[in-house]
Amino acid sequence: MIIALFAAALAVFLVLWLFLSRKKSILRVLLPLAAVAVLLTAGIVLAGPVVFPLTAEEEESRYPPGFDPSAIPPYEDLPYYIVNDNQPFITERTETSFESYSPLDRLGRCGMAYACVGPETVPTEKRGSIGMIKPSGWHTVKYDFIGGKYLYNRCHLIAYRLSGENANPENLITGTHYLNQEMEPVENEVGEYIEETGHHVMYRVTPVFEGDNLVASGVLMEGQSVEDDEIVFCIYMYNFQPGVIIDYAGGDSQVDPDTDRAVPAPGPEEDKAETASGPGSTAAAAGEAETAPDNGETAAQGEEQTIDLEVWDTQEDSGSRYADTDSGGSSGETAEQEYVLNRNTRKFHRPECPSVTHIKEKNRGTFTGSRDELIGQGYEPCQNCNP
Repeated sequence: MIIALFAAALAVFLVLWLFLSRKKSILRVLLPLAAVAVLLTAGIVLAGPVVFPLTAEEEESRYPPGFDPSAIPPYEDLPYYIVNDNQPFITERTETSFESYSPLDRLGRCGMAYACVGPETVPTEKRGSIGMIKPSGWHTVKYDFIGGKYLYNRCHLIAYRLSGENANPENLITGTHYLNQEMEPVENEVGEYIEETGHHVMYRVTPVFEGDNLVASGVLMEGQSVEDDEIVFCIYMYNFQPGVIIDYAGGDSQVDPDTDRAVPAPGPEEDKAETASGPGSTAAAAGEAETAPDNGETAAQGEEQTIDLEVWDTQEDSGSRYADTDSGGSSGETAEQEYVLNRNTRKFHRPECPSVTHIKEKNRGTFTGSRDELIGQGYEPCQNCNP
C-alpha cells in the first residue's frame, strides 16, 4: 500500500511539473509515460503473480475417471468415507513396479500420485528430513489438545515405507494430524502385505481441492493387489481436525467454539510466535520450524496402528472400528474362547466380527484357546472387534 501511495504521489508530481515546465516539449510525452510505468510496476509488485483459475478440463483431469469429488458428503463422525462400494477405479494390473507423480499445478498444489508398489520400491534406508518442503497452504501452528501439538504434518501421498520417496514436493501435502493418523494404518497394512507376500499393489492417492483452495479437503486412497485380491479398497480420508476450524483457502485455523477442546496455549518460549494467542484467535503461521512432524513421524503416536482392510467393505460395518469398547484388553487374555483366524493377514477375530464374512475360505481358520496363545503364535487382534 505504501508503494502504491508513493507511486501515485510521484505520478501527480510529474504531471504537474510537466504542465508547469515549458523548457522542453519532449517532457510532455516522456514524463507521463514514466509515471504510468511506475504505477504499473507498483501494481504488479503489490498484486503478486497473476494466477488464472484452472479450466474445467484441468480440474477434471486431477481425478481418476469415474470419481466425482462432489459426491463426497461433509465430514460427520467417521474420518473416512467408502467410495464406489470400496472398489478402486484402477483398471490396470502389472507386476512391474513404477511411480508417477503429477507436477504441481499453477497454484503449487500436488496432484495424483500413482504407483505399483512392491518389494522393489520398499526403501532400505532410514528416511531423511523433509522439513525444507513447504506444501501449498502450509502453516506451522500448535494446539495443546492435539497429539504432538502440531495441527499440520507434511503428509506423503504415497508413504515413504511403500515408495522410498522422501523430500519430493510432488508427493507431500499439508495434512492435519488427524488425517496423518488415519492414513498410516492403511499404509502399514499395505506395507505388511508386501513384506509378507513379496507381491505388488496398484496404489493411488489423489488429493481433493475445492476450487482454488490451497489445503486439500481430503484424499482418495485406492489399492488393489496384483497377484491376488487380498488388498482391495477405495476410501476417502477427510483432512479434518476435531476441535479446529480450518480455512482451506489458505490454511489459517482457529479453535472451534462449539467444542470442549482447550484453547491453544503457547509452548516453550521459542514457540510462542507459532501458536494461537487466545480464544478463537486465528492461528497464523510463523517461522519455518523443522520440528513440525512429518507423515510417519508424528509425535506421541504410541503403538503402531494396524487396520484390517477387510473391515472397509461397507460404510455400516466401518463405524464399529471407531466405537468405544471395553470388550478387549486384559479381561480375556488367558480365558479360553473361540476365535476366527485370517492366516493371510495373521489377524484373529471374534466369530461375530463383520470382517469374518470377508475372509476368503482358503485363509480362514478357527482356534479355541486364550488370546495370549494366539499372540504368542504371531497373530494380532483385529482392530474392529477388539478380541
